[in-house]
Amino acid sequence: MGQNRPLNVTESVGEVIDRATKFMARSAYDSAGHILNEAFAQTNVSYTDLDLYYLLSYEAENMYYNALFDQGLNSAYRSLELAEAMRNDTLIGNTENILGLFLINLDKYDEALVHFRRAIPLIPIDHSLDYLSYRYQVLANAGECFLKKHMPDSAFHYARLGLEEAHARGKVRGEAIISWMLAEAWLDKSGFDSSMVNARNGLALVESSPHRDLVLTLYTTMMKCCNAAGNSDSVYHWMDRGMLELQNPLNTDYARSEFLEAASDICISLKALDRGADLVRRWKQLQKNLIDKQQNQRLGILKDYYEKNQRLVLVQEQDLAQKNQIRLRNTIAIILGILSVVLVILITIFFVYYRQRQRISKLEYKEQLRKNEIAFELRALEHRMAAVSAERDRIASDLHDDIGASLSSIRIYSGAAQKRFHDQPEEAVRLIELINQSSSGIMDRMSDIVWAINPKNDNVESIVFRMKSQAGEMFSLLDIQVEYHIEPDTENIQPTMMARRNIYLIFKEAINNIAKYSKASEVSVTLKIVGQSLVLSMADNGVGFEIDAAIGGNGLSTMRRRAESLHGKLILHAAPGKGTRLELEVQIAKISDSHVS
Repeated sequence: MGQNRPLNVTESVGEVIDRATKFMARSAYDSAGHILNEAFAQTNVSYTDLDLYYLLSYEAENMYYNALFDQGLNSAYRSLELAEAMRNDTLIGNTENILGLFLINLDKYDEALVHFRRAIPLIPIDHSLDYLSYRYQVLANAGECFLKKHMPDSAFHYARLGLEEAHARGKVRGEAIISWMLAEAWLDKSGFDSSMVNARNGLALVESSPHRDLVLTLYTTMMKCCNAAGNSDSVYHWMDRGMLELQNPLNTDYARSEFLEAASDICISLKALDRGADLVRRWKQLQKNLIDKQQNQRLGILKDYYEKNQRLVLVQEQDLAQKNQIRLRNTIAIILGILSVVLVILITIFFVYYRQRQRISKLEYKEQLRKNEIAFELRALEHRMAAVSAERDRIASDLHDDIGASLSSIRIYSGAAQKRFHDQPEEAVRLIELINQSSSGIMDRMSDIVWAINPKNDNVESIVFRMKSQAGEMFSLLDIQVEYHIEPDTENIQPTMMARRNIYLIFKEAINNIAKYSKASEVSVTLKIVGQSLVLSMADNGVGFEIDAAIGGNGLSTMRRRAESLHGKLILHAAPGKGTRLELEVQIAKISDSHVS
């Protein structure tokens, strides 16, 4: 949506849209949502279909920028119904584009492409309605959809069409966004030179403009491209420019977060651990601030949204009841004029009136149930958000305590090695080996933490992939053969971040013990569903041990504590000469909101 007031809307709706647009431009989406909900609550104002279309479209856009995609889809579909009833192709095309954007963010790329392809022929090539979508925007969105599907050739096709139209209309920001998209598509094809050319073209368009979020996004792409091409000097050049751009007050938190995440990943890959750790710390703090802000904002918007829907339903029911009562009174007036059937008519009226009152009572009861359900859902949402926040705080504490202690030991070892380098070279070598071990441990723990907090890994398939990687790396050096038995049904489970991390760390501790003590040649790993529980078991053909002798070991105690945090149980079977089998059983309902079919 653009910045101008839509044509042919009533004065009151135009003022509402003007005020909402100003708040949305400042990212004050909760205030914008409150203004829109107040407009819906005006029961004494008669709105046209065009008025309702723009109110619903702006509501959908406000939900989109707050990542409330399910609620926003509902508003977008309602606005599409109005546009189709008015038979306005431009409005239909605009809403189809909005629906496509929601579906992209819900990872439903094929469905999104259906809406974008519908929108392209409906939106005129050259229209003057700045508050509606232009066709170049739809083409660019389709290109982005193909980019997310890792189909760069199709992304090139739509992006280039969009670039021509954006250039023809003089839309500098649109040209820069599409240039960035082309750069990312070339990066996906490992065409680093072409990627840099497109990124520089986009940067030339906006580098001296107020669009600082695009400038920082293009710096991020250039940094990634240089890193992929192996040019570390250029990587740090663009990274330094990006660090300066972070301070620009015109920039957005989203662009800052994307840059810090990419820069920290690159520093870790280049083994610039000090700089990487600092970037991770800054990124985590920004993410925490952003999540806190978005949580409060989303809760306010959701509350207004559900209250608005409740009011609309109640108003509709009351309106229907009033119309029925008016018809009833008219019927009574007519029937009273016919004296011969007065008694029959009175009985009929009483019966109809009684049934109407009974229906209203039922509606009020159902409405109260809906209010209670919504209140329960909001409380559950607050609890889930609080749990996620607590887990992220705990990970931040681990980073500070564990990684900080390791870095301090590295500093101490390096200072000692420097002093003994000439007089005690053998001792200096030993200290350097300790530094190497500590830095390797830091990288390993950083990798675990980065993997744990990445929402893209919230599935069992990601856990299995990381388990196989860890076991393969460790056992390949010891000539231990691993056999996996993974049931396909486990892929339907989406564990929480805390559950995923603890399951993986239990597995990691178990294979560490196998590698150190078992002297095994074969290991079997099984992941299956038993009833309503997820069961992970690991068995080896090693030397085994006496369970009573090892029951107090730190590794086993740690695994038991992690199992207890999952509300699960850890079972150990071992005997000298008979190998070892470890079994973790957790209820799926305790670790995931998903269900198993």
